[in-house]
Amino acid sequence: MEKLSLILQLAGMAILFLGIPVGISLLIYRVIKKQKIDKRWMFLALLPLLYMGFGIYGGIFNPNVLYKKHFKEVTGLEFPENAEFVDTKSWSWGPYSREAVTLSLVKTDTTFYDNLPSALEKHGLSETHSDFSQDLLEFHEVLYMLKDYDGLEPVKDYALKKNGRIYCHLVFLSDGVSMIVYAWHD
Repeated sequence: MEKLSLILQLAGMAILFLGIPVGISLLIYRVIKKQKIDKRWMFLALLPLLYMGFGIYGGIFNPNVLYKKHFKEVTGLEFPENAEFVDTKSWSWGPYSREAVTLSLVKTDTTFYDNLPSALEKHGLSETHSDFSQDLLEFHEVLYMLKDYDGLEPVKDYALKKNGRIYCHLVFLSDGVSMIVYAWHD
């Protein structure tokens, strides 16, 4: 009996979630066709379907999951619930390369921001005192992201080296609540 109830509930939700946008699309299409409105307005019938598709995509492929995972890899801490991703960027070096790079601007509360350096040192990161005016690709990416946010400047940064190369950077910013997480992943 419980299985039947669950199946009926799932079927009802599917009808509501999928059936209503499809029904609205068909209704819009029929009205446009019967009223002999200009055919260029047929794209309006696609809007409910696009809205439904975006909802499905957002539910299945949450884009911030990747950045939360990389935040935990870099810091050793779970991403705080009261924190937010202000800006994100990721790229890879082609379909056959296993390397990927993520860059995210994270805004947290002051308590987490102030306690993070000690947690980073426990996780193996060390303060690097980098000169961001150097001509290095990683610094260009950080500075390029910051150009859209007036007044934010790098204050200090922590890095983790693995196999002789930098694995990640965590750059603390001048507002006292923001940081940039920049990580390379194999």
